[in-house]
Amino acid sequence: MITNLSESVNSMFKNTRHLSVSSLVEETYFKTAQLFTIRGRQTQAMINSSSQYSEVVFDAMNSSQQESNTHIVNELDRHNHTFIIIETQSPLQTPRPP
Repeated sequence: MITNLSESVNSMFKNTRHLSVSSLVEETYFKTAQLFTIRGRQTQAMINSSSQYSEVVFDAMNSSQQESNTHIVNELDRHNHTFIIIETQSPLQTPRPP
């Protein structure tokens, strides 16, 4: 998580080099405030459109659902959580369980 945070901060300051510490703190403050307002507008738009999920989550759910159409799950032992998953070549092809 620290690596992701430092990568995010580094990407924010791509064009900010050779500044004093106070200038960096000030730049951090204004960039964070700018991102906060942008995210606030996006969230408010999502709430106003009565969306239940964000676009990122919605896209992930759609791709997972499309991928799940190509899998068949056969339950072997529910108590030990043992399953066999068969992947079909196409969503239209449905193999028979073994």
